[in-house]
Amino acid sequence: MTDSRPGSRGPGGDPLTASLEVDVDVGDEEYRRAPRDSMFLLASLRIETKEGEHSIKVRNLSSTGLMAEGAVHVRPGSIVAIKIRNIGWIGGSVTWVVDNRFGVMLDNEIDPIKARSTVTVDHGGGGNVFENS
Repeated sequence: MTDSRPGSRGPGGDPLTASLEVDVDVGDEEYRRAPRDSMFLLASLRIETKEGEHSIKVRNLSSTGLMAEGAVHVRPGSIVAIKIRNIGWIGGSVTWVVDNRFGVMLDNEIDPIKARSTVTVDHGGGGNVFENS
């Protein structure tokens, strides 16, 4: 596992992008999750069964999932959509919840580097998941 303690540095010495890779042992098999970048990114969350948007903080992000925190009530299995800067709305499902933090497995792979790039203008293309009419 890459050093993810406070003060660790990511690419270029940036403390907000320290990489974290997790290995999980399940029985005799080892599953490697995609490398994740630690960050602090404000995002919006929609829950399939509830109206409205919730502000959340994305704490780490990979091509296949993320960890976020916020004052929102989700549970494992919740179907969600998250608007990530420079990426747009992406669907996923909640895989775990601990206090105000939760993990989401994304429906489609994304390029997490785009989320750290300079903000670009969203022209609405990408399809808004759970769009309120």
